[in-house]
Amino acid sequence: MKIKEKLFNKRKEILLLITVIFIFLFLCELSLMVFPGILGPAVKNQFLTKYNTTEKGIYFTEENTGMRLMKPNFETTAYYNDYYWIHKTDSRGFRNNKEYQQADIILLGDSIIYGHGVNYEQTTGYFLEQQTDFKAYNMARQGDSAFEEKYLLKKYGKELNPKYVFYFFFENDITDLTILLTPKEMEYFVFEQDLNDFSFTQSKKKQGIKEFLFNKLLEKSKIALALYTIFVMHNQNVVYPEKPDVNSLEWQYEEKAIKQMKTFSDSINAEFIIVPLTKDEKQTQKLNEIAQQNQIPIIQTKELMFNEQYRLKNDRHLNEEGHKKLSEILTNYLNKKT
Repeated sequence: MKIKEKLFNKRKEILLLITVIFIFLFLCELSLMVFPGILGPAVKNQFLTKYNTTEKGIYFTEENTGMRLMKPNFETTAYYNDYYWIHKTDSRGFRNNKEYQQADIILLGDSIIYGHGVNYEQTTGYFLEQQTDFKAYNMARQGDSAFEEKYLLKKYGKELNPKYVFYFFFENDITDLTILLTPKEMEYFVFEQDLNDFSFTQSKKKQGIKEFLFNKLLEKSKIALALYTIFVMHNQNVVYPEKPDVNSLEWQYEEKAIKQMKTFSDSINAEFIIVPLTKDEKQTQKLNEIAQQNQIPIIQTKELMFNEQYRLKNDRHLNEEGHKKLSEILTNYLNKKT
């Protein structure tokens, strides 16, 4: 009897321990849901961001290509770094406040041109239409680099039939290529792929069962997401690669992609223009060289990029005044053309 009683008590202890752990984890999950900022701004960003492919996120994965695209005709309230804004897309999945059958201008870029942190009426595309007689189509998305942008230009450029294609380069675009593509994929594009061939592969996008389950855990558990975010914060050098040198394979990819977008723009009778959005002098010099070698117009933005009054506080993206200033720079260029 004593042995049975001991076993019974032991099971009770184990059950009690499991119950306490379950209640503790439940309370932690509940606390993180109610107070998402309790562990700091970085964790709060990960809790509330819509920059993902979850049910509430703004993205989905295109089945035949694996390309991450924004959901068409989708509206939600987005969040990052204590900024909230309305995210609303058109039927193609881009952030425009109306449908365009044709556009005079296409804007290619990342989150800066997309309008991270501000509402549509505070973006470069909106101000550009107010300051000119042109219809400006915002094709920019958070996280995009030349890899995605050349694909999007090819996919939608011909039907939009623009007069101008503005290609906005941000300083992290090169690092994005390192994260997105393997060296073999970049080498194939740089040394073998024809300028008129826009096909691509992304081996890094293939997801095994472990990665799938891990991503699901991050999606469903606030605790897991918080721990992962804290790990990333303390291991930046492991998770994020260093900025590639201007003579790197990534820069060779960038140059070839620019040539490809220029060639395609020429084929639809559109002028392709480079607009650097970087403080990095070496990057600016490299882009100037690429522009000169390929007879591509380039618009300098130093007066914008080196002035903190045009940035969101505690965030490197443009504020409303920054978007307005960038639009003025573009408008000045367009006025000289007409």
